[in-house]
Amino acid sequence: MNLRFHHVNYRRIFAIGEEPSRVRVTAYRKPCALRHIFNALDPDEVERIRGSQFGRLLEIADKPSFSGRFGRYIISRQLKVSKKHEAWFVFAEKPIRFSLREFAIVTGLNCGRFAKRSKMRCKSHITEKPYWGELFGTLKEVPVSSVVRMLQKKTVNDKEIRLKYAYLSLLAAVILPTTHTPRISHDQAELIKDLDAFLAFPWGRVSFDMLMTSIKERKEVALLQNTIALKGLVLSLQLVMIEAVPALTDESGEADGDILDDDKSDKKSIHPGHARDIDSEGKAVVHSIIPDDNNIVNTADGVAWSDDKDETIVENLVNLVEERFPFSQTCFPGGVSIVEAFRMRDEAKAEAVNRKNSKPKATSSTIIQEGVDPEFLASMVRDKMKGDVNLLDAKISKVDETLISFQAEIIESLKEIASKIDAIVVKMTLIGEDQPSQYYVSAVNAGTQTTEDISTIINNAVIDTTQITLRSVTLIKRGSDVVLRDRIHKELGNK
Repeated sequence: MNLRFHHVNYRRIFAIGEEPSRVRVTAYRKPCALRHIFNALDPDEVERIRGSQFGRLLEIADKPSFSGRFGRYIISRQLKVSKKHEAWFVFAEKPIRFSLREFAIVTGLNCGRFAKRSKMRCKSHITEKPYWGELFGTLKEVPVSSVVRMLQKKTVNDKEIRLKYAYLSLLAAVILPTTHTPRISHDQAELIKDLDAFLAFPWGRVSFDMLMTSIKERKEVALLQNTIALKGLVLSLQLVMIEAVPALTDESGEADGDILDDDKSDKKSIHPGHARDIDSEGKAVVHSIIPDDNNIVNTADGVAWSDDKDETIVENLVNLVEERFPFSQTCFPGGVSIVEAFRMRDEAKAEAVNRKNSKPKATSSTIIQEGVDPEFLASMVRDKMKGDVNLLDAKISKVDETLISFQAEIIESLKEIASKIDAIVVKMTLIGEDQPSQYYVSAVNAGTQTTEDISTIINNAVIDTTQITLRSVTLIKRGSDVVLRDRIHKELGNK
C-alpha cells in the first residue's frame, strides 16, 4: 500500500455499515419548477436562455429527478476533510470529489471569481429609483408561482421584461432556492436592471457556496435526522455522481416516494436499491475526479477560493487518483457508529438543557446550542403546518397575481384616456383651421357626411373619458378590497 495511507488518516464521518438509513435529503429546488418556467415561455425566449449561462438548465430539466434517498445515502458517506469548499464521498470503495470544478462541469453556470466590489452587493445607490417597482409595481413580495402564471397568461408582452421574469424565477426556484415556496429576490431584481451585468454574474459560485455550506454544517448528530434540508442546486450532487459512476443509470426506477414535488412526468429517478448494490459490490468503474470533456472549466485558478487552505489529506487523495491507486474499503477506516452518534445527540441535548436551566431568567432571544440543528426543529414545524402553509401561499399568490393584473388594466385605461384627449386636440385644431378632415367625420352622422361641431366633440369625449375613469376606479376599488381583505385575514391569523 502507498505510504501516504500510513501517515494520513482518511477517516469517514460514519463507520462502514453504520450510516443512517431510511431517511432522505430534501431539496428546496423542485424538478417541476424548471419545466413550468420553460413551458411558460415562447420558443424564441427559450432560445435566448439557451445562449446564456443558464442554457444547461434546459438539459438538466430532462435529467433524472433528484432522489432524496440517494442524496441522503451519499451525504452520509463523506470523508472528514476540513476544506471549506470541497467534499469527498466514498462510493464503490473509491473516493469521489465534489468541488466548484465539478459543479461548473455539470451545471454550465458561471463559476468564475467575483468581480471587485460585486460579491452579491446588488443594492442600488440611495439616489436611484428602485427597479423593483418597474417590474412588479407596488407589490412587496412576488412568489415565483405568480410570475410563472403571468408568463403563461402573457400578462406582460414586453420580451425584455418576460426574459427578466424568467431569469429571476430560475434563480429563486432552481439555482438559489432556500424555501419550498420561493419568492423573487429584491436584490436580484435590482441587479437585473442591467441585463448584461446580470448574465455575466457568477451565479454558479453563489449557488455552489450555498450548497456546500449546507453540507458542511451537517455533522454526525445532524445527519441522524429523518429529513435533511439542503439549500442551493442540490441536484448538482446527483449529476456529479452520475458522471463519476456511469453504472448508476444502467437501471433506473420510479422514484420510490422520495420526490417531494408535483412532478408527474414519466422521467425516471436513480433507484436507491440499485445504487446500494453497486456500492456494496465495489466493482463499478468510478471516476474519482470527473473529466471535463467540453472544456467548461478553462483554468484551475478560475474555480479556486481565496479563503480555502491547502490540506494534506486532499492533496494526497488527488495525487493518488492521478496515479490510479487501487483504492479499497480498508483505505477509509474510522467513523462513528450509530450508537455513538445517538449518544452524542443525547449529550448535546442534555448540555442544552443544563445551559437553559442555569440561566436566571429566560430572554426573548433564542440561542441555538451547539449540536442542536435548527433544520431539525424547522422540519418538525414545517411537517405539522405544511397544509396550512400551502393553502395560505396559494391564496397570497392569487392576490399578488390579481393585483398585478389590476395594475395592467388601470394603466391601459389611463392610456385610453390620454388617447381620447389627443383626439380632441386634433379635432379642435382642424375645426379651428376650418379644414374638414376625415379624422373627425361623425360616425353618428355618417349618412349625411356632416362634421361635428366643437360642442358635440367635447360632450362625446367627456362621456367616453368618464366611462373609462369609472372603470378604472372600479378596478382600483376591487384591488383595494382584495388587499384589505388579505390584511384583515393576516391580522386575524396573527391573533
